[in-house]
Amino acid sequence: MKRPVIIAAIAAAVLALLISACGKEPVAPAPAPGAAPAPDAAPELTTSQVEPAFTDGWQRQTITQGGTSASFLLPPDWHCRVENVELYQDGSGPAQALISPSANAEGFIIISVGNGPVGVCGTGLTQTQVTFNGHPASMGVFNEHPYWDFIYLTGDMEGCNITNACGETWWNEYQPEITAILDSIEFSRTA
Repeated sequence: MKRPVIIAAIAAAVLALLISACGKEPVAPAPAPGAAPAPDAAPELTTSQVEPAFTDGWQRQTITQGGTSASFLLPPDWHCRVENVELYQDGSGPAQALISPSANAEGFIIISVGNGPVGVCGTGLTQTQVTFNGHPASMGVFNEHPYWDFIYLTGDMEGCNITNACGETWWNEYQPEITAILDSIEFSRTA
């Protein structure tokens, strides 16, 4: 098998675990070491203030599944592959955009839209309730590494999520671009 096929298979498996693993209830978030008690409102997950000139020339991409969609800005030299994932017996599942700095990069940032609840579990998982671009969400980190593994939306946008399937392969090198992409994501639901 070629490496991109293996990576895509791993990404699909991670997405399947996000959607169906261990039940439908989210794991209660554990407070970060040394963190103050959580306020009544979830923290806003903001990554930075991106200068508008930084995203000049970027193209808006949109993925849709049923009445749910996500649009986001993508740098002109980045790669985006959109696919539908068939996870359920009826052949349905979320639509996802797998984005990376190039077509042959190892790993992806995956933006998924769907209509079902997401359940996640695993050894070493810490979840924090946050607000992501105006939506309530849960951010998960496995094994206390310095980057997040997933962000799944709750409330009226349940079924939408972002997965970090690039690990450390290019995360640090492209942090400004990843930040701007995440800041630009707009989720919507019409159904």
